[in-house]
Amino acid sequence: MKELHQIQLNLFFFDHSDIYRGLEIAQCIRGLGIPGASGLLSILFPKDFGTVDQFVVKSLQSIPGLPEQDRISKINPDFIKLDDGLELISLLRNEANQLNKAFKTNTWTPRSIDKVLWSYRRN
Repeated sequence: MKELHQIQLNLFFFDHSDIYRGLEIAQCIRGLGIPGASGLLSILFPKDFGTVDQFVVKSLQSIPGLPEQDRISKINPDFIKLDDGLELISLLRNEANQLNKAFKTNTWTPRSIDKVLWSYRRN
C-alpha cells in the first residue's frame, strides 16, 4: 500500500509537460505497459495526455503524407516502448494545438485526438 500511495503522489504532482516522467510513473503500477499507462494519464489529465495503443499506432501508420510517417512506421503496435509513447503523445499534443489554432478554439485535446484515431478505419 505504501508503494501505491507513493505512485499516487507522484502521479498528481509531476510536471505534465514531462511526458516521459508521466509514463514512467504510471508504468510503475504493476501490469501497466505504455498503452495502459498512457490510458491512465489520459483519463486523469485529458488536456495533456492521450491513450497510445495499437489502434492509434495503426491509424497513424495508415495516414498518407503524415510528416512523422518514417518514425511512426517503425513503431510495433503490439509492443509500444516508452520512447514511442513519448513521441506519440507529443504528436497528439501537437495535433490538438494545431486544430485549436486552426478553428480558434480550445476544445481539442490529446485525448480527443486519440479517440478520433482509435475509431479511424475500424469497422
